[in-house]
Amino acid sequence: MAAIFIDHQPRDHIAFNNKLVRDSYTDSAPIGIDLPKYAVAVICVRSSSEPMSVEAIAIGSFRRSVRVTSFARRYEVSGISLLRRPVLLEAVLERVSPQIKPHVAPARTAKSALPEGSSTAVVRALSELTSDAADLIEKASGYPTGTRQITEARRTLLAEEKDTLGLIAEISGLGRRIGQPGRALMTPPDELDTRRTLLETVRLSYNDEDALIERDMERFDGILGQRARRNARGMLIPLRGGGRLTVLNTNKRDLETTRGSDLIYYHADRQCGILVQYKRMKQNANGGWTYRGDPQLAAQLRRMGALEVGEKPGTVGQYRLSNQPHYLKIVRPSDYDGQSAELMKGLYLPLDLVSLMHQSAADTTMGGDNLRITWDDERWPTQRHLNNTDFTQLFRDGWIGSCGTTSDEIRSWLEPLFDADELITVAIAEGTSVRAKT
Repeated sequence: MAAIFIDHQPRDHIAFNNKLVRDSYTDSAPIGIDLPKYAVAVICVRSSSEPMSVEAIAIGSFRRSVRVTSFARRYEVSGISLLRRPVLLEAVLERVSPQIKPHVAPARTAKSALPEGSSTAVVRALSELTSDAADLIEKASGYPTGTRQITEARRTLLAEEKDTLGLIAEISGLGRRIGQPGRALMTPPDELDTRRTLLETVRLSYNDEDALIERDMERFDGILGQRARRNARGMLIPLRGGGRLTVLNTNKRDLETTRGSDLIYYHADRQCGILVQYKRMKQNANGGWTYRGDPQLAAQLRRMGALEVGEKPGTVGQYRLSNQPHYLKIVRPSDYDGQSAELMKGLYLPLDLVSLMHQSAADTTMGGDNLRITWDDERWPTQRHLNNTDFTQLFRDGWIGSCGTTSDEIRSWLEPLFDADELITVAIAEGTSVRAKT
């Protein structure tokens, strides 16, 4: 069920003589409202028959924008359709349960984002009060796919954000005119995506591998972490079911150079480690996404393979479905979402599988050494992988990762780094006694 955002607008901003005057608009909400990224907007105006009340007159698709200032958050409502019959919010409140009313009641006087249970109750009540509400809500629950629905509102939002970045460039002394350094803020090198705001496009344009690793370092299994300690890019992430991950980040330092990985996870409670190397796909001319291997990957794979992997677990607790600790994570930069608590969407490929792919003519280009990994391309069968859910659950429960002496060696790399405050991306689950302090 889509989330519901109750929006308040002047009547003449939406309709005149019971006819729609616009199919999209942008506005702002106070910073205190926890806005969803996408939602169904129930657009309310002052009631024409009862001046002290408000009524829902239209349904639209809600999309949250990137925050430009600390005072308000911009949003867009598009694909607006008028209800056949306005519905008083008081009538909606009468049809929801006493437990739901406190969540919906503030929407009578101000904009409000409703939690899941309240959203479901409001949808049910609207559907009972006017026959076309259910169809309009279902239509609006998907993000608009046609640029005609969003062009006017997007143009306004892009212009405002572009001007904001220009003002920042002027204040900082970079300048905003053509030829001045600050102009690059306003004119990103990539073509604007009509589905995104300017700030999102700029962020994606400079979204290099370091930024992707930094983002994943801060979250695990849908949980955002807290800074681990002073003056270090470290995170503490609680695990579902108890315990927590300690995450430290130093991309492009010694351990990546010598071990071929960007992220090292060590689960002390399960006594297992996992090493992850990140690779980005690039978009080709037909819009598809592909990662191609290169000499850098080949060198990193050799470093990964230098770690001796224990063949048999010594105890029941050390049993793994696979004790191979090395994984590639292949990602699309376009999937970057700094507001999500989830890991970046990607393909996790164990090192053993990558080695087999190098030997497969179906997974390499001519010559057999240039690995080719695509996203949902049936011509290149490289889609066997672990997704985020598989990876986090299997690692959290100790089904994948190193065991025995391999785990001891991985842990030996990490402990001095905690004491020395080095910056390697590391995750340590605090479940047993660890010499390093956080």
